[in-house]
Amino acid sequence: VSPSHSRPPASHSSRPPVDGDDTGVAQRSAEHRRRSQEAATCEVEARAELARVTQQAAARDLEAQAELEATKAVAFDRERQLSDALRQKEALVHKLHQTQLAHARALADQAAIERRLREAQARLNAQNTVQQADARKLAETLAQLDALKGELRDSQMHRHC
Repeated sequence: VSPSHSRPPASHSSRPPVDGDDTGVAQRSAEHRRRSQEAATCEVEARAELARVTQQAAARDLEAQAELEATKAVAFDRERQLSDALRQKEALVHKLHQTQLAHARALADQAAIERRLREAQARLNAQNTVQQADARKLAETLAQLDALKGELRDSQMHRHC
C-alpha cells in the first residue's frame, strides 16, 4: 500500500502535516519526476525509432520502386523484342508462302514444258517414221529406176549392136 493511501485527505484531517509526510510527498514528487523523465526519454526514443523505421521503410520503398521500374523496363524491352520477333516470323511465313507458290508455279510450268516436249517428241517420232517410210519408198523407187535404167541401157546396146 502506498503512503498516499494511508493518509486521509487534507480536508478531512484536523491535524497538521507531520515532517514524515513532507518526506513522502518529496519522494513521490521525485518518483513522479523520474517517471516523467523516463516517459519523456521513452517518447524521444520511440519517436527516434519511428523516424528510423519510417526512413528505412521509405528507403525500401524507393528501392522497390526503382526495382519495379527496372523490371518494367526489362519487360518492355522483352515485349518489344517479342513483337519484333513476331513481325519477323510473319514476314518469314509470308516469304515462305510466296516461295511455295513460286515453287508450285515452277512445277506446273515444268510439267507443261515436259508435256509439250513429249508431244513434240511424239510428233518428231511420227515425222521420222513417215520420213523413214518415204526414204524406204524413195530408195525402192530409185532402185527400180536404176534397174530400169540398166534395162534401158542393155536394150539400147542390144539395139545398136
